[in-house]
Amino acid sequence: MSKILIIDEATPQRSLIKSALEDQGHDVIEANDSPQGLVRAIKISFDYIFCDLNMSGLSGKEFLAKTSHLPSKTFILISENDSQAREECRCLGAADVVLKLADKKVYQDLLS
Repeated sequence: MSKILIIDEATPQRSLIKSALEDQGHDVIEANDSPQGLVRAIKISFDYIFCDLNMSGLSGKEFLAKTSHLPSKTFILISENDSQAREECRCLGAADVVLKLADKKVYQDLLS
């Protein structure tokens, strides 16, 4: 299955996504902040990355800009439905923008 990185400062959100994707047999690695996530994204080849938009250190947009050369598909996690943020993230190369705390099935369906 796929190798996936989850970057989010919120442990419950990381746990929800990790559980959803591990249930499908994916290999999931977590990073609890954006600097740690950036290092892992550069050092390890991931198929998919889930990254929170609003983090200290690097924002999701800054993360996208720094990792645009990587082959990973990156999904940005947002707390509220903000069409401007969605468009900006897509322009920076996000595969999709997903509302946080979605049902497990939402995360599973993204990789189907």
